[in-house]
Amino acid sequence: MTDNPFLKIENRFDSLEQSIDELKKLFSGNANETSTKDMGGVEVATDETGLSTHSIYRLVCERKIPHSKKGGRLYFSRKALRNWIAQGERKEG
Repeated sequence: MTDNPFLKIENRFDSLEQSIDELKKLFSGNANETSTKDMGGVEVATDETGLSTHSIYRLVCERKIPHSKKGGRLYFSRKALRNWIAQGERKEG
């Protein structure tokens, strides 16, 4: 009985396809975590709020935006910013 080269190729493709699917699952979870890190600097605040850097700094000085400061650096939490924005929403009716 001779080995069918097409069967070998098909098996290899199946194996590669499974490996690719596993890698996609692995990286899709990590990609979401890295692209949307919960904590970050002013760029996180500007990204989440759509406000300018100048406006973010003004709100920090007025203590109107959720932030923390360590070692002279500002840190913002995406979750805290989303909650802060949601609290400012007006209710219809």
